[in-house]
Amino acid sequence: MGLAKFVPFWGHYSSHNLSSVLYLDSTDAITAVKMEVYTPPAGTKPTFEEASKSKYKPVKKGESFGPSWSNHWFKIAVKVPKEWAKYKRVQFEFDPGCEGLIYTPQGLPVHAIVGGYSGLRRVEYVLDEHSRQSTHHFYIEISCNGMFGVPQGGNEIEPPDPNRTFSLDKADLIAPNLEAWALMYDFNLLSQIATSSPSTPICDRALNAANEIMSTFRAGDDKTIGACRKIAERILGDGWEKDGAQVWEKGQEKGAGLMWGLGHCHIDTFWLWPASSTKQKVARSWSSQIYLMSIYPEHHFSATSAQHFQWLERLYPKLFDAVKENITKKGQFGVVGGTWVEMDTNIPSGEALCRQFLYGQNFFKSRFGDTCDTFVLPDTFGYSSQLPQIARLSGANNKFPHTSFNWAGIDGSQILTHMTPVDTYNAQADYGEIMKGATANKNLEVTGDALYLFGNGDGGGGPTAPMLEKLRRLRAVANENPGVPVVKMGGHMDDFFERLQKSTDNGKKLPSWKGELYFELHRGTYTSHGLMKRDNRTNELLLRDVEYLSTMASLEDETGSFQYPKSKLDWCWEHLLLCQQHDVLPGSAIRLAYDEAERYHVKIRKLSAEMIDAAYRILLPNSTSLADNPLVVAGKGKIVGINTLRVPRREVVKVPVDAKGALKGSMAQVCRGGTHGYLLVDATNDGLAEVKGVFADMSPVSATHESTGEFVLKSSSIIFTIKDGRISSIFDVELERELIAEGETGGLVIYEDMPNYWDAWDVEIFHLETPTRLKFSSVSIAENGPLRATLAVKAQVGKSTIGFNISLDAVGGSTNKGSRSLIRFESADINWRERHKFLKFELPTDISSAEATYETQFGTVSRPTHRNTSWDQAKFEVCAHKFADLSEFGYGVGIVNDCKYGHAVEGGVMRLSLLRSSTAPDAEQDQGAHQFSFGIYPHTGSFLESDLPRVAAAFNSSLHLRYIPDTLAAMKTITTSSLNFNFAVDGGRNVLAETIKRAENDKFSSEKGVGKGEKNVIVRLYEAFGGQAKVSLKLTGFNVTSAVLTNILEEPIGKPLGLKVDGFEDELTSVELKFRAFEIKTLKLTIAEKPTRDASLRPTRLQSLIIQHNQQSLIGSLKISTTDMPSKTKGPTLTKAQQKAAAKASKKAAQSKKGEKKETKKAKGKGKGKEADEDDLEAILDSFQKEWETKHAVKEEIASGPPSRRANATFTACPSGNYLWCIGGEYYDGDRATFYNDVYRYQPEKDEWRLFASPNSPGPRSAHCCVASPSGGGKLYIFGGEYASPKQTSFHHFRDFWEFDVNSHEWERIETKVKPSPRSGCRMAMWKHFIVLFGGFYDLGVRTNYLDDLWVFDTQLYKWKQVEFPVTAQRPRARSGFSLLPAAEGVVLHGGYCKVFEKGKRTKGIALEDTWLLRMDPDDIGKFKWEKRRRSGYPPSVRSGCSMTLWGAKNMGVLFGGVWDDDRDEETLESVFYNDLHGYSLAHPGRWVTMNLKKPKKKAGGGRRKAKVIQAPKPEDQAATSKADEAYNTDDEVEEEDYTVRVVEEEDDPDDPQKSIPLTRYNTMMAIIKNTLYIYGGIFENDSREYTLDDFYSLSLDKLERYNCLRSSGLEEEAWLESEEEDGDSDESDEEDEEEGGSGRRRRGGGDDDEEDGEGGPEGEEYVKEEEEEDDDGGDEVVGVDENGVVMTRREQEAKEAALREEATKFLGVSKDAARSLEDTLSTPLPGEVLRDFYDRTREYWTGKAHSHSDNRGKMLRKDGFEMASQRYAEYEPILKEIERIQREAGLEAEDMGKGGPATTGGVGEASRNRR
Repeated sequence: MGLAKFVPFWGHYSSHNLSSVLYLDSTDAITAVKMEVYTPPAGTKPTFEEASKSKYKPVKKGESFGPSWSNHWFKIAVKVPKEWAKYKRVQFEFDPGCEGLIYTPQGLPVHAIVGGYSGLRRVEYVLDEHSRQSTHHFYIEISCNGMFGVPQGGNEIEPPDPNRTFSLDKADLIAPNLEAWALMYDFNLLSQIATSSPSTPICDRALNAANEIMSTFRAGDDKTIGACRKIAERILGDGWEKDGAQVWEKGQEKGAGLMWGLGHCHIDTFWLWPASSTKQKVARSWSSQIYLMSIYPEHHFSATSAQHFQWLERLYPKLFDAVKENITKKGQFGVVGGTWVEMDTNIPSGEALCRQFLYGQNFFKSRFGDTCDTFVLPDTFGYSSQLPQIARLSGANNKFPHTSFNWAGIDGSQILTHMTPVDTYNAQADYGEIMKGATANKNLEVTGDALYLFGNGDGGGGPTAPMLEKLRRLRAVANENPGVPVVKMGGHMDDFFERLQKSTDNGKKLPSWKGELYFELHRGTYTSHGLMKRDNRTNELLLRDVEYLSTMASLEDETGSFQYPKSKLDWCWEHLLLCQQHDVLPGSAIRLAYDEAERYHVKIRKLSAEMIDAAYRILLPNSTSLADNPLVVAGKGKIVGINTLRVPRREVVKVPVDAKGALKGSMAQVCRGGTHGYLLVDATNDGLAEVKGVFADMSPVSATHESTGEFVLKSSSIIFTIKDGRISSIFDVELERELIAEGETGGLVIYEDMPNYWDAWDVEIFHLETPTRLKFSSVSIAENGPLRATLAVKAQVGKSTIGFNISLDAVGGSTNKGSRSLIRFESADINWRERHKFLKFELPTDISSAEATYETQFGTVSRPTHRNTSWDQAKFEVCAHKFADLSEFGYGVGIVNDCKYGHAVEGGVMRLSLLRSSTAPDAEQDQGAHQFSFGIYPHTGSFLESDLPRVAAAFNSSLHLRYIPDTLAAMKTITTSSLNFNFAVDGGRNVLAETIKRAENDKFSSEKGVGKGEKNVIVRLYEAFGGQAKVSLKLTGFNVTSAVLTNILEEPIGKPLGLKVDGFEDELTSVELKFRAFEIKTLKLTIAEKPTRDASLRPTRLQSLIIQHNQQSLIGSLKISTTDMPSKTKGPTLTKAQQKAAAKASKKAAQSKKGEKKETKKAKGKGKGKEADEDDLEAILDSFQKEWETKHAVKEEIASGPPSRRANATFTACPSGNYLWCIGGEYYDGDRATFYNDVYRYQPEKDEWRLFASPNSPGPRSAHCCVASPSGGGKLYIFGGEYASPKQTSFHHFRDFWEFDVNSHEWERIETKVKPSPRSGCRMAMWKHFIVLFGGFYDLGVRTNYLDDLWVFDTQLYKWKQVEFPVTAQRPRARSGFSLLPAAEGVVLHGGYCKVFEKGKRTKGIALEDTWLLRMDPDDIGKFKWEKRRRSGYPPSVRSGCSMTLWGAKNMGVLFGGVWDDDRDEETLESVFYNDLHGYSLAHPGRWVTMNLKKPKKKAGGGRRKAKVIQAPKPEDQAATSKADEAYNTDDEVEEEDYTVRVVEEEDDPDDPQKSIPLTRYNTMMAIIKNTLYIYGGIFENDSREYTLDDFYSLSLDKLERYNCLRSSGLEEEAWLESEEEDGDSDESDEEDEEEGGSGRRRRGGGDDDEEDGEGGPEGEEYVKEEEEEDDDGGDEVVGVDENGVVMTRREQEAKEAALREEATKFLGVSKDAARSLEDTLSTPLPGEVLRDFYDRTREYWTGKAHSHSDNRGKMLRKDGFEMASQRYAEYEPILKEIERIQREAGLEAEDMGKGGPATTGGVGEASRNRR
């Protein structure tokens, strides 16, 4: 047989060749392999944690799985047969035909599975020795796609098959023949050497050895395998294999070429699969490399793309930790590239390329401690000429892998560049590749070193074990055979470049290349998927505007109310950069990828609009965008334009207007339909752009239809003509020059577009041989001046319609003198339905030039217009950004565009590529509607003399038009806005400011007080024309304290620059900068708060008041000195309502003064009259200001002490000061409930309480939740809560959401369409800028419903969103009263309380002890995940009502108090109360600690101590809790659990810190300021009484010495009254009081002399006992009246009491009789039961009774049942009270007294609403 027949598994000789002996044994017996499968719901990708808890079903080989892109999870258990112990290796082989990933039972990815029979196959999972000893469990997740997606018909670039299925072909235990496999690797290498060319002596020797091996081998004779391997050692070296990894240390790393072998895994972030699949590919590929590194120590691997690392960190945290450890400690895993993704470099803007490095390098530095030195971009479609400069400015130290040369950018920046001579980044470790690397190196005269990147790529995978085996053999051959290229392993790219720099004298010996590295392939990617390119251009410019406006808003805002939206901007930039990956943006990916990318682009636009609107609320607080709502223009006002380019411009702007709009009459031009008009907006001066009329020296434009059939657009500078459907003339009026070449016409042209293979990628040069020039089938006049003239044109081709509006404006394209009108082409009706066609716009000019100029990132590049050389011919289609220009001496023309990138200039013909229509890999590419614009701009002079860059920039960046209503406060903003102050570049028109943003390292959580008021601003500028420049950057209106140049990473370069400060009032600062050609400079400015000026230098209010009149209406802009305004308000930042009020006040005052004004004008003249007008206006302002202050006044007073006695209030540390805030709460005295809505503030330094009252505060409530945010100077947010009637017979739950400003003390209700349902007892936590809300309860008095929903409120977007979780996802059970605290990874939830309702059983309360982490993703709240934490350390015993607050200094939660109710059966209810202190570390994985007070140092003669040990309830005593949790939570082992509570008793030691501990309690209100804990109030129970505490304590947590009592709780002062439904008195005297004084009477304290306080009898009168003279007998003494009003003597009363006692004694015995009937048990209350407990126990019984007597249903039926139960309870109430008196007289303990029923004297227990 031939060489090629010796190894394969197929063919005629497969049963006789080497493949027949590769396996020793195999089995798939059920005793050896057990498999189950779980198929998630369609479209979902569950995490390991979710999948491992799901329900699996049995599965066997041969079953199929699908459809495409779906995921399936296998749970596998293997047990190696005992007789297999003799085999060296046992492995499990699993072939699903698609990709997969193996997990350990703990969820750690092990390595990838690649099914099928291609060269990518990897199906083995090697079992280690431990796994072979017993049953081994693991999981495999498969994804129904191949390494290159699921293409139809087997051609990888065809569109995917959405219904592909994959069969499980193999799932066997295998014992491989390792010697046979080694022989296979030996033989394959010998075959490669033998067949390589050119033939060398080693080739012949290898051929002889291979032939001899085939002759020696005998299938079935294992001895021949060893003999064959001995033959191979003639080439490999004797005993080479024993060296193992030491083979790399032998031989010499010299010779013709040293190949630096480095593992690499190129993963296309999008391509033939969506990004959601890439996330899995990353985990598969990188887990495999970590595994291989443990076996092959020489293996070093490199990976790019920060985005991939971020995905790994979020989705596979355990694998990320393993990768991070290897990077930072072992060093085998290397990070290279430094960019966010491997991006396209042709289409992204210069700023986007900068952000690729900024975000990528910052991520790597934050995770791994350093940035990347080597810029790696192995797969992209050409390299931009500005990459060398951008890479150098981003920390890439002259390194760029892909033979070696110096690459210079257009600015002269050089980087040492290497393009591997192997010409692939997916090498397979073959001999031919090594030889190519050594022989194809074009710099052998200088260096023979070359990079050798090996590993499966594009679809991921990376190096494999066979590759590493082949490389060891290649090195062994080189060690024994001089002349064979040497492969070096064990280094990284940085090591390679260091050696390359050293061997080439830092690159001086190498050749140089300047400019772009043009890729002579894939030129169609400049045009494919036009919609994606439009989204990209739009969002690049949109984010530039967002950053500029947000920066200006943050500088103007002096109150701290505006927060620079850093996190939103980060999200937008990261996803925009993701969408610039080199397959998505070029247009060469599948439809699924574009669907995903489009969702990102839509969200970017949405967030950008919100951020812009937020900035304008600061910059122009009373304005409205005309683009968003043109119909808002309802009255007189003013339109202003915001010029974000910050360069002079004057433009005609189209504005949609309602036909009845007030501005319609003021427009210079209105369209025929009246739906829109045209405004001339002038931005030639500093400041906001103004709307102007037609200038006197401006000639109107016109559109005419000539008698000759021609359609003509005419301006003062250009005449544009269409004849016979083609552009026949573009005539320059001033120069009398025709632009169109003689005999030619311009217009649309369509070509056949059928590339040889790469459909979406390529356009071939031969397509230019197939032009069809299209004619406009219809032309009509749409607009006819005077500002704009427009022709509507339409062409038809095939099934497609192509319509444009062609316009000419009355103004030039720029403000330069002699600027020509721009000829605009705006798409009007384009419906593209062609296939394999290419649409372009063609302009044949009479201009002659050897080169054309094209815009690239931060500059331009010149390319030939001829085809002299093969290089010139290759550039028949090139990439440009916003413009291309063709100029000769004295004249030129540019074509500008808003989203097109494909260009060509051949001779004098300019072409702009518009649309393509390939069908692979996206079958529907570019089908449908399109919107784009382009323009023709003739100009005098050459390109370098033109203003084309600025014209193109303005064409892409529309003015922001804002409508400002005609109110004084609104008009004030026009002159005071910082938008009037530019970052102006002076002294060089060739320098442009591209970016203005806040610095990355600024703190954005709260602008107030950051860096002592300093804020850092980044300004990025560049030279645009290719020459030197010296300019001044002038900064007006800012207090600039320093300026320094930085790199793109914003790291300083050199010393600070000098500042020149001119003027005082305007604070004009200038910085001088020098530029070389196309240089990029990044400037960091430090801006401090504006200094306070001397009041004497400040203008008066009248001097600052500028009055203007517009259409007989005052619309002036006011500049008012804020120091003249009253000090109690923030000044007139007015709402719409306030604006309306101001307008009314102004009108009224004007009418009342009208007569007086006329007389003043007549008497004093014109000048005096003006002064009087100003005085009147001053009066109006003063009047309105006072009215506004009065209406919105907040009352503030110093309180005498802490808030009144209350429970369930919120107690919150101030986010921006050392204060505590107490809001709301309730007080229940046993009879009535009182609710509060007051706001208290406590200042510890002064020990001072202040009370604040606001007219618009929320209603009274308790059990609401509150959270603090530092944004805007400090905010408190409250949600929900409850309110009850005084007798608590009806309840109301709130769902309103409020914001409280801690500075102004004003409330604002936040209204949203979507929000959580009404509830109480929920909790909120602040995480970053999100408010997280969970749980709570809803109770209307009949049953309590507990909630487990999760909501997130974005404080930047002001929107609620409910977070949904898969049904199978692990999550906390419903609850209330828990703790929720922020942590680094998300929020931590602990404990809580709920009730278990089971039909036929009594309701039981459950105290929860579990702790959860909500792991949060700030970029995608849909990816939040609950993770249950183990109870480690020394956790508190099980309890509810325990308060927990955040100790931010230690990242710890502090817990105090609580209660545990033992409700194990019908006869037991005990309550244990706590006052211990515990701490919980919030950092992963969380740990409990006890926080005991420190023992003071013993004094001489001090008292002795003795310890008393109290055993707290253990888990076995809390069966209800643990059993109830079983259904919801998995069991967790409790480490170091201690249920012993040690109470230390002190004998006669007044300094004992234990005596300072507050009383036991639950529902305590707690907060921490710095290191001090504050405890206020809580609830204490004694017997059946419930006390609301109002004591106030502090404790220094960093010292833990003793509690400081700031106010004691006067329990003796608190009265406890009986309600009508329960007996609340605990002693007989109180009981007698109740009988004597009626149900309304209560007593404060316990003494007889205490003042009576409360209502009297049934009529509400106070009952006063009259004194009687004593009678010797006393029996006839009148003591009162009975229930019927009959007078009773003492004897009669005593007789009645005796009868009642006898009846009570009998009932007490009956109630304990187990033989009682069910009817009797349900119809009578039990001893100790209050009405609520009685009704809860018997609800169904009474509902059934009511049903038989009533026709009501639903709520009314339950009400009838409750009334019947109430009547029965009233009958037994005297007996129940007497039973309690009997028990107390008997001296029974609480435990004995509770045995009569479910109530307890140990506490109110379940009867208390506070338990919820």
